[in-house]
Amino acid sequence: MRKKNVLTYECYKAEATFRGRKFIAWYTKDIPIADGPYKFAGLPGLILEVYDDQENFHYKLLAITKKSQNILYDENINFIDRKKMIEARMNVIKKFTKGNIKINPIEKN
Repeated sequence: MRKKNVLTYECYKAEATFRGRKFIAWYTKDIPIADGPYKFAGLPGLILEVYDDQENFHYKLLAITKKSQNILYDENINFIDRKKMIEARMNVIKKFTKGNIKINPIEKN
């Protein structure tokens, strides 16, 4: 298995054929996200670089930046149990539906 560094991350080589072209992808296991640019994904780590063997397409990660995220939430959250939530949804459905509603498919009129 060949290895190289991309932005200080140790990357592993993977090869695949996509739409008639041979692609070489370099992915890192240090970022365990099975994703990458365009339609390339599914490797056991983030794809940091991918290109075809004729250099018609070349995607390469330029930087990774960390941004702080403020998590916003409403402190006045009202919790409801599942049974009451389903009942409320069914009441809305009944209100806007014409005709009979059968919850159980074998239910008779």
